[in-house]
Amino acid sequence: MKRIDIFPWDDNFNTGLPTVDEQHRQLVRMLNELASQFAFDSEQIDLSEVFDGLLEYTVYHFETEEAIWRKYLPDEALEASHRDSHQAFIDELQTLISQKEQGSKHRAAEQTLEFLVRWLASHILESDRHLSYIISGLRQGLALEEAKQYALREMSGFTRKMIDIILASYGILSSNTLRLMQELVLQKQLETKLLHQSGFLKVLIQTLPDLIWLKDPDGTYLACNPRFEGYLGAAEDEILGKSDVDFMPADKAASYREHDQEVILQGGPKVQEEWVTFADGHRELLETTKTPMYDEQANLIGILGIGHDVTERRKSEDQLR
Repeated sequence: MKRIDIFPWDDNFNTGLPTVDEQHRQLVRMLNELASQFAFDSEQIDLSEVFDGLLEYTVYHFETEEAIWRKYLPDEALEASHRDSHQAFIDELQTLISQKEQGSKHRAAEQTLEFLVRWLASHILESDRHLSYIISGLRQGLALEEAKQYALREMSGFTRKMIDIILASYGILSSNTLRLMQELVLQKQLETKLLHQSGFLKVLIQTLPDLIWLKDPDGTYLACNPRFEGYLGAAEDEILGKSDVDFMPADKAASYREHDQEVILQGGPKVQEEWVTFADGHRELLETTKTPMYDEQANLIGILGIGHDVTERRKSEDQLR
């Protein structure tokens, strides 16, 4: 049975600093290994050993990073702030270590995975990438303030929106991935393939077997994955630029539109279960999570939707009842 990575690595995560990038890849490998151990043998996993290994390597990685930042940005507030974020991570990890004996091993590992996925994605895509752009500017001969402006330009626009999409989605995707990995263990016959695609959005929407779609605030589709194409019975290029009313009855389209507006008003993720009929006629019970997406100015840019098939889980629960 092939392992599914809870944190799919893509070369677009590279900062351009080889030493830092290799250490990031090692942290991701450790995270994926932790998820694999947890999913395939959660009762036998040695949390103390895993925690100690993570803590030891992250301290080593932070020391390496800080030496680079100090070389180019001595006595800079940005460098100090970055160093503080490292200490905050260590403090949080130590808190998880101290709490591991207070609850179930299953929950302790799950909390650790959720924290690590969110923190690592944010740290690489935002903090480290920002500082690496400043260093890139300095290497090009720019003065420090010019290099800072260069970094801000590089982190804005499409790059900023893509980072926002990834960060808002990785927490949801990681929990779904972990659930999928556990289902694969319980249903030995299932096979899962992980598609390594270039580009953040492709990785995001094509890696998991869930229905994934992105709409703008007006309900127009901006992106979707193959599973969602199968639901509507249309190819991606036929879906993008259209809305629900183009593919389903007016009352159902209006219901989805109303739910989207509730998500926008709530300002955070909203989950519901719903039986849906695919274009080929088969039905699935979907656990759908919708979350609003914002840009760096806190302007709403769209709604991300993820539909996870829980049909078999519901059947199992009904049989148990």
